[in-house]
Amino acid sequence: MDDRLAALVSRRDVLKWGAALGSAGLLSRSLLGPPPSEAFPADPFFAGVCRMVYHENPWGPHPAAVEAIREVLAKGLAGAGINRYDDYLQNDLKHAILRHNGLEGSLTAENVILGVGSSEVLFMAADAFTSPERPLLTEWITYRIILQRAGQNGAEVIRVPLRGDWEPDLDRMLDAAQEAAESGKPIGLVHFNLINNPAGTFLERDRFDAFARRLYEVSPETVLLCDDSDREYMDADKQPLLFGPARHVAEGRRMLHVQTFSHIFGLTGLRVGYGLAPAEVVRAMEARKIFAGVNVAGHQAALASLANADEQIRRCHRACTESRAWLDTALSALGLEHLPSQGHYILINLGSMDGTIAVLRMFFVQKVFIRWGSEWGMDNWIRVNPGTEWENERFIEALRWVLDTGSAGLSAREYLDTTEGKRLAAAAVERGFPPRAIARALAPVPAPRPPL
Repeated sequence: MDDRLAALVSRRDVLKWGAALGSAGLLSRSLLGPPPSEAFPADPFFAGVCRMVYHENPWGPHPAAVEAIREVLAKGLAGAGINRYDDYLQNDLKHAILRHNGLEGSLTAENVILGVGSSEVLFMAADAFTSPERPLLTEWITYRIILQRAGQNGAEVIRVPLRGDWEPDLDRMLDAAQEAAESGKPIGLVHFNLINNPAGTFLERDRFDAFARRLYEVSPETVLLCDDSDREYMDADKQPLLFGPARHVAEGRRMLHVQTFSHIFGLTGLRVGYGLAPAEVVRAMEARKIFAGVNVAGHQAALASLANADEQIRRCHRACTESRAWLDTALSALGLEHLPSQGHYILINLGSMDGTIAVLRMFFVQKVFIRWGSEWGMDNWIRVNPGTEWENERFIEALRWVLDTGSAGLSAREYLDTTEGKRLAAAAVERGFPPRAIARALAPVPAPRPPL
């Protein structure tokens, strides 16, 4: 538990307040009682929680991928089983990736870098191309881990807020790159999500193509990173409009096209990601890579996923678009502003209610886990990842309950300073709620807000 949070409450307070909630009928007996004694305690994120907080695939991988994992586990000790490091080069997977992207013949295995999920690929890029002398330039709001990694490298992180239509401000980003180049401190890495996480807008092909080509002229040593994780979830009529980074890689431009097996292919827990880039960019990143990072099970599951890609993509695309549309209708019925999304996430405005309060109450009382907007400087917003029919219905039920319980107008800091807030925060952390979320609310880091 965060030290500051621990100082706010006593265990006796937690138990008293838990009993009060139980008497009010807000908690089940299983929540009031101690967790069962087990050799390996259950992960609270899995134990009865409706988990719509992470960018996962609730519809699961292709059966062939599951079978590939079983085959790896069944191998004896003399074979390439889980007791051995996998083939370090993994060129069969690299060539399968090139075929899947329509690039075999245009690129080679030297243009592919594998990683422990796309997260390691992002970390390698930040480590290779950012430093105190080489800033990172990014749209804001956006997925944050690469920004944090660049900051750990001592790099300046230049955030350019999205425009009023939630699209990236490409003109201002070009100006920032020009200014950095002229100052003698050129941008090391420019970062985008092809579909913005969490806003759900996407990089339009012609407009971003022109931006990229201008950036290469303004700052020729800069690497332009496009994190592409959701194109398969887009509405069918929108997909042809999306920018295609692979073409720039094939032209030899300093483009890094990052993809993952975590989302449409459902291998989230196996952590397999990759990047496509010119060979010199790949070599710079390889020097920062974990040895044999992609494990034997992930390797074979990824190969099986690509062999069955068409079927898997059709199934999960249909499930996601239907789930997203259902939530859109339900949120509109509640009168809540929310952004139309082409990704596997929806950003929701709670109006006068602080999002951290909503997330905290939904997690502890309703057992529904979603994401808070405070990490993007958007205190009154939440993000939800569309799920199965049961998950969506549980989320809407919990959200309706939260909206009906009040606390409108209170900030998370103010709420957590109340008796109820202190007790709920401590109890929620004991049940597995991330302490960092509460610590962030207690000591918020100012961040630019997008123009609304």
